Amino acid sequence: MNKSIVFSLAEIFFGIPINQIKRLGKPENIEPLKGAPDWISGFMSYRDSMLPYITLWNILKIHPPSKEFLLLPSNFDYCAFGISKINGIFEIEIKEKNSNIFKIPYIMGFGEFHERVVIFVDLNNFLSPEQKNIVGNFYKKNE
Repeated sequence: MNKSIVFSLAEIFFGIPINQIKRLGKPENIEPLKGAPDWISGFMSYRDSMLPYITLWNILKIHPPSKEFLLLPSNFDYCAFGISKINGIFEIEIKEKNSNIFKIPYIMGFGEFHERVVIFVDLNNFLSPEQKNIVGNFYKKNE
């Protein structure tokens, strides 16, 4: 069993293990960023840094939520993620994916929440190498 946050986007439940999360909150003062792909909403200030604010729904190409929340990853500090309203923090068993069937690198496994499937996301692998490079370039320009 892993303690994880559960949130939903377009009626799909997602989970992220709590050990991958540094901070949750409300996004504030997102400054637009010219020339950025649509999945980067802009920059936000966090502890003397300007971080690219990446919206998960735009990367996944699904409808945006009515409310968004900020998620700062614990394993890296070059970006912040926008997620939807959090359903809560729960102990959920994560069943590892079969890598031969599911080749999507950011899906780490599946669980169950209120009789619904939860897709567990690995934030370390959520962005493709190309996306990490784009984010890194925007981050370096604004250090």
